[in-house]
Amino acid sequence: MLKNIKNVLLYNSGGGLGDSLLMIPLIQWLKDYYQLSKIHYIQNGIQKHFETSLKDFDNGFVHTINFLPENYAFFKLTRIKNYSHFKFGKQMLETIGIKKFDLIIDGQTRVNNSLVLKSIPHKYFISPSCRFLLSKPKKFIYNSKHVCGRIFDYFEKTLNINVSIPTELNYIQEKYLDEASKLFKNHKKYIGFSITAGHPTREKEISLKTIVEVANYFSDKNFVPTFFIEEKYKEKINTIKAMVKNPYFPELLAQSSLKNPLLVVAMGRKLHSAISINNGIMHMLGLAGTKTAIFFDENSDKFRPLNGNKSKIYSSSKNKETKDLTPKDIINFVNNFI
Repeated sequence: MLKNIKNVLLYNSGGGLGDSLLMIPLIQWLKDYYQLSKIHYIQNGIQKHFETSLKDFDNGFVHTINFLPENYAFFKLTRIKNYSHFKFGKQMLETIGIKKFDLIIDGQTRVNNSLVLKSIPHKYFISPSCRFLLSKPKKFIYNSKHVCGRIFDYFEKTLNINVSIPTELNYIQEKYLDEASKLFKNHKKYIGFSITAGHPTREKEISLKTIVEVANYFSDKNFVPTFFIEEKYKEKINTIKAMVKNPYFPELLAQSSLKNPLLVVAMGRKLHSAISINNGIMHMLGLAGTKTAIFFDENSDKFRPLNGNKSKIYSSSKNKETKDLTPKDIINFVNNFI
């Protein structure tokens, strides 16, 4: 079972950068285990991250299929026009130049989406929908909630192996490593802060006043508070510069041509540790192997990094909401980990 795999299609129903970063351990494992030369990838939404900010990942190993509808595979029985999604499978194969995929991996659990994907000609099909009962070979697995973890569960049970998950990025181009070395001094101790939510409608952020107090606490402990924050957040940056002792913003000093997630991963390797909310930077720090205290609003079981020994999760579903955290709450949580 699951042998002689050469052509793989991976479907990601999430449209955010973090959704793509979350898939990288699975992509790396598939490449190494099956000795793949490339992987075909479908990402929902307008942004195709492996064609833009992640285009340098593993020298273009991921090939994004970009001619599909923005909401491909989101299928409702009551909408007649949605039935057109079933026709794209044949077009996809003709464009790629193959008769069928050896393996299709569906990364989500909606049954209707899975049925659209399963209509694409294939040899093997993996979907966590209905606890993998739609898969081929079919399994019943009471799987974990984690988006990638449950796929690894399936491989372990089907192949009868123990999977060693490659949680850190296997390869980073030298230009990113060199830039990170220029931005960070070996004799200094840096603690990272990732405090902005990528999606404006999601309540994830810790109050800036609280972050300032936490940053000053660690500054007094001879850490350099290092903020990973985009230039568009000018008001936050100015507040931090005015109120935090010795703040550092490495991305603002980096070469413009190198400002992308791979540089953040390279910089993450230079940190002593980090504090993050649930966002794209969190996944970059996970791929860097940075020891990170992560404050989740919700869904920590689905989206947390899989490097359990390098991350400690605070979940607001079991404790205070992140917006209500005090500096003391955060400092105690972090000190008990780093």
